[in-house]
Amino acid sequence: MKKLLLPTIGCLLLLEACAPNWGPRKDQATLQKLDSLAARLAEASDANRDQELAETFVAEATRFYERHPEDSLAVEHFFRAGEVYRGLKEYGKAIELFGRLWRENPRHPKAPVALFLQAFTFDTSLQDSTLARHYYRNFLEKYPDHPLGAQVRQLLEVAGTDPAELVRRAREQPEQ
Repeated sequence: MKKLLLPTIGCLLLLEACAPNWGPRKDQATLQKLDSLAARLAEASDANRDQELAETFVAEATRFYERHPEDSLAVEHFFRAGEVYRGLKEYGKAIELFGRLWRENPRHPKAPVALFLQAFTFDTSLQDSTLARHYYRNFLEKYPDHPLGAQVRQLLEVAGTDPAELVRRAREQPEQ
């Protein structure tokens, strides 16, 4: 029995190694295209200069994510798509992608950052302190031990505060 078991296991391992990858990464062509588009966007340094390239990346990343939502690389590219939308000043679309990412993938390493960026975009780009506070609190509830937690607590304290008031407070604080 043992003499048959080892060769059988060896044959199964060999067959599995030679079998095509039926997992989420079978779409290598799309991954290569996304990597290429991302590299071209990084070279441009400003998505607004090549809006067509940026929109192509976002569309491809979104399609890839929708086909393979469990694939870590799909999540990474979907996160980048949100960042591209922020760069294009399409804040509503960025918020939508970031929100979808952390809700659908709460345990992915990018989820807390996506939730933070959702709150931060409401806060700094849209000046909506009510929604910013909501998402900052949500961040602290979902990811209380995340390294961004201290920064989120500070932002929660000052969200919606007039910048002149912040400067006044800073001047009144004793130097350390």
